[in-house]
Amino acid sequence: MRKNILVKGLALPLAIILIFILFFERKDINLNQPKTNPIARAEYEFMRTKSPFSGEIPEDIRQKELAFARTLPTRKEINEKMLYRGQPKITLNWKSRGPYNQGGRTRALAFDLDDENIILAGGASGGMWRSTDAGNSWSLTTKVEDLQSVTTVAQDPRAGERSTWYYGSGEYDGASAGVFWKNNPYKGDGIFKSTDGGLNWTLLASTSTASPHIWNNDFNHIHRLKVSPTNGYLYVATARTGKLKLSKDGGSTWSDLLKATDDDPAYVDVDITSDGTVYAIVGGDWANGTLTNKSGVFRSTDDGTTWTDITPANFSANYGRVLIDISESNEKVVYFLMNKAYFEAPGITYLWKYTYVSGDGSGAGGTWEDRSSNLPTINSQRGYCMVLAVKPDNENHVVFGGSNLWFSNDGLSTNGSSRLIGGYESLNSFGQYINHHPDQHSATFLPSDPKVMISGHDGGVSRTEDITANQVNWSIFNQGYITSQFYHLSIDASGTEKDMIVGGLQDNSTFKVNSANSSAIWEDIGSGDGAYSAIGNNGKVIVISWQMGGMWIWNPDTHVGRIPIYLPNRPNNGEQFINPLAMDPSNYKIMYVLGGNFIWRNNDITVGASEYQQLTATNMGSQITNFGVSTTNPSSLLYYGTSSGNVY
Repeated sequence: MRKNILVKGLALPLAIILIFILFFERKDINLNQPKTNPIARAEYEFMRTKSPFSGEIPEDIRQKELAFARTLPTRKEINEKMLYRGQPKITLNWKSRGPYNQGGRTRALAFDLDDENIILAGGASGGMWRSTDAGNSWSLTTKVEDLQSVTTVAQDPRAGERSTWYYGSGEYDGASAGVFWKNNPYKGDGIFKSTDGGLNWTLLASTSTASPHIWNNDFNHIHRLKVSPTNGYLYVATARTGKLKLSKDGGSTWSDLLKATDDDPAYVDVDITSDGTVYAIVGGDWANGTLTNKSGVFRSTDDGTTWTDITPANFSANYGRVLIDISESNEKVVYFLMNKAYFEAPGITYLWKYTYVSGDGSGAGGTWEDRSSNLPTINSQRGYCMVLAVKPDNENHVVFGGSNLWFSNDGLSTNGSSRLIGGYESLNSFGQYINHHPDQHSATFLPSDPKVMISGHDGGVSRTEDITANQVNWSIFNQGYITSQFYHLSIDASGTEKDMIVGGLQDNSTFKVNSANSSAIWEDIGSGDGAYSAIGNNGKVIVISWQMGGMWIWNPDTHVGRIPIYLPNRPNNGEQFINPLAMDPSNYKIMYVLGGNFIWRNNDITVGASEYQQLTATNMGSQITNFGVSTTNPSSLLYYGTSSGNVY
């Protein structure tokens, strides 16, 4: 029966990701992962979020969502109706279910200078977390009502002031809900401050407009925070409209230090020496790395009152995302890592070394070395994943990376001197480095022993006891660090396995648990970016999927039996990045799978992929976006919606 119902609202306040993403199979399994559209995730999020009428995401989407939410009945109203009908009240008791042992994208990471057992770590959409036992356990310190986006964290390094911390919000590149698409990026809500060592946080009113659903504030995207070790001044490097901002009063008031007037730099970064000398780099525009009238490298010795442009004449012509790190053992040495641009030659990354000589640091007062040709293939995925950290006791020991993590013991002065120490197990394999994870975002060293380093990546937090070892060994520190990001969840609708949950995670495979214990260990049963799943046959059959329509059947009893059941000619059937599937509740052997403008039906998944049938009558001339199968009255009815706003 054709309904032709217009969709009037959008369910989630997502914005759009326009980042270059490589999609890899993980572990040691070769499933012949096909090549995919490099911005498939962006297209997927946009298709799911745009208005079917205008083809764009409404700028006031969040307000519309809240307005709709206000029309829904409250718990009080529901209970009054239940009592009127002589039925008991409805109670909802929420309990954390994890995954307890799997972290997510971590851009903020720091040791407490007064107590190295205290570590602060922030998830891109999972809030700020604090450990008091060197990362063996974690506690969430972000308030439930606060925005759960953390991009950078900084401690006041001055003796006697180290109970003061700041963290920034608003991830510009790679947020789970999307990044830049016209006026709808995934925004933050300013800077949060703690005066009790990171136990409690308060939003700085000067940095918030309490409206993260619209772009109206420089502090919507914060790339880096740094606190001056000489006077406690707070420096903020922003993104999207990249600026360097300064507060001299702990975040009450602000001034702009470096600001372009002809275009918007995508990123700015900043670092400070122990004597208060400030170095900053201003990038070019987001799309092509085109330089603005303020792009370049700058140095200030008077808290940003005056700046010297120390950019060399032969500096890179285009650059978008920019990173900077000063050597603590020789503060005359500064390293810069830069991604060329989002669209223009996105695979190109630059690395420069600057050494201060004399005077204001410009011209003959500083030496520049372009060491870009000595970089290995780090694949920053158009700036999504980048990290740069100089080992505090050796100016030539440099940790850097993109998808993979690398270590150089000579400051990349020679070609081939860098060692792969994390991410994937090798350049020619998509197997995961043991106890580490691809896509690097943060790194910091133990102050008392710089060989010890913790690494933040798409899989949470890892720690090594010796970053200089020929074979770097890592330990995972994700126990209780609940920052992973779900695309989809499944439960056993029959109720037989009432505690079973299967879920697909962003860049973290598909995980399963069958325990009500909040601290239960979840089992990794998938690959790639975990996507849709289904549980059938009273919990005895599990179907899982990953990006671009990869699927298999998994046996929860034997923990084996991965039978591939993806569509023929995958991924050339129009599969979405996270491709929907639905199991018939009345017959677990029947599975429906999306393929562009068509739905496919597998008439017996236990036989395999040979049982697929394309339902040609489902093609209504526009892309099918999702579907579901009825359970009763009657059962086995298929309903589906399209990108044009119709339901059939």
